[in-house]
Amino acid sequence: MVRRILRGCGRADAAGSAVEPALSSAAFVAADDSCSLSADSRSVERLVAAVDLVVVPVQPSPLDLWSGEDMAALIRKAQSVHPALKSRMLITRRLANTTLGREAREAAGAFGIPVFDTEIGQRVALAESLVAGQTVFDYAPGSPAVDEFQRLRVELVKALATGLARMASAS
Repeated sequence: MVRRILRGCGRADAAGSAVEPALSSAAFVAADDSCSLSADSRSVERLVAAVDLVVVPVQPSPLDLWSGEDMAALIRKAQSVHPALKSRMLITRRLANTTLGREAREAAGAFGIPVFDTEIGQRVALAESLVAGQTVFDYAPGSPAVDEFQRLRVELVKALATGLARMASAS
């Protein structure tokens, strides 16, 4: 079972207290926290400490890449007490055929966190699917956007594979 917890900055529920009950009843918990580190760093720290994989989305922009440095430091701090914690950078909203797009992978890799091979492009189908109130899988099933998310799914499963093996051996 997969449970999804949506959080945003300023909500009263702390990330850790929202994640802990879900962990006891689900194989996977996806927590989406839109906080910037400067706005609510304690909440982000609690969330990172409660999970097995942190995916850091970065857009190929200087501001996102600079904030990746802070997140990488927070992940390293969490790994000192939670050594099994995995992390990956995910390049999102990549514009094809641009210098920023080409240089994003190198810049993201400089933080010492592995970067997913899959990059999520800046796709019109993604925006249109939101306007239509559908997932991109329903809105544009044969689109490059769907292909990117399918490839990302495979990489996520691989990244979590050791956690699954650990869960299976414990039961």
